[in-house]
Amino acid sequence: MIEPMNYTAAAIAVIFSAACSYYDLFNRRNIPEKLLWAFLVAAVGASFILNGTDALANGAMQAAIIAVIGYLSYRAGQMGLADVFVLASIAILIPAVNLSADWGYAAVTFSVPAVLLVFFASVISFSYIMAAYYFAKIALGYGARRGHAAGIKQGKKTVFALGAIGIFALAYLFCAALLGIGAYRSAVAATFPALMFFFALFMPEIKESMVEQVAVGKLELEDVIAVEKMDQKAVQKYGIGRLIDSKNLIAIKKAGLKAVPVYTGMPPFLPFMLLGLLIVILFNGYIAAAFLPQF
Repeated sequence: MIEPMNYTAAAIAVIFSAACSYYDLFNRRNIPEKLLWAFLVAAVGASFILNGTDALANGAMQAAIIAVIGYLSYRAGQMGLADVFVLASIAILIPAVNLSADWGYAAVTFSVPAVLLVFFASVISFSYIMAAYYFAKIALGYGARRGHAAGIKQGKKTVFALGAIGIFALAYLFCAALLGIGAYRSAVAATFPALMFFFALFMPEIKESMVEQVAVGKLELEDVIAVEKMDQKAVQKYGIGRLIDSKNLIAIKKAGLKAVPVYTGMPPFLPFMLLGLLIVILFNGYIAAAFLPQF
């Protein structure tokens, strides 16, 4: 049986995550390496003192898995290295969280890795907030270009998306009523598939809004290149990858490129990770009841 969450360790995780989120928001997504290493070292020391050796070993094993998967995602340009550090540190500080749900006819209690719930809650909150942001941005862009061919096409997609989202929600709520699924689970389950549909429909516009041509001399390490928008012959010939590192910079210069498309508008993720952490700490008693089937 996993011991209950140590809230002192959880508070340390929140403080460091908040500091990393601050730099992610206000320092152009550049988080000082010293802060990330301090978080990791503090996590190991605090977990040893507050959680004990067994919990530390459990958290360290999770952190090792996160490090491997996270590094591969980082090299593919899908995740920032800071995100990997923060997730690994959270796993060490809060190895597990106890979940329970009582529906009257059945009660369940079990433990799961807290970092999985943190990541899940982060993705959920990120999806909702980003969907609202980009929907407003796309709608405003349509209004600004009303009457133009591109604006009319975008307007049709917007109307289609609204109709499809409404159908998703009504269909799920109807099924939920038939199956007797709790309404507060229905709200999440009814809207999240619609959000995924929205992102799938408008992904070209969303990606386009994030890309900016950057002069080769102004490229920074860990910038993510939109290689799909480059000449594919040059990309394959010189082995240009998505993530800017010393090897990739040399390849870009060999290709004779003056500027490359870079995802400069990618939204910061660490503030959402902080939000996910707070959700897990404050509302872990409701998570199972909210997301497990209630037949």
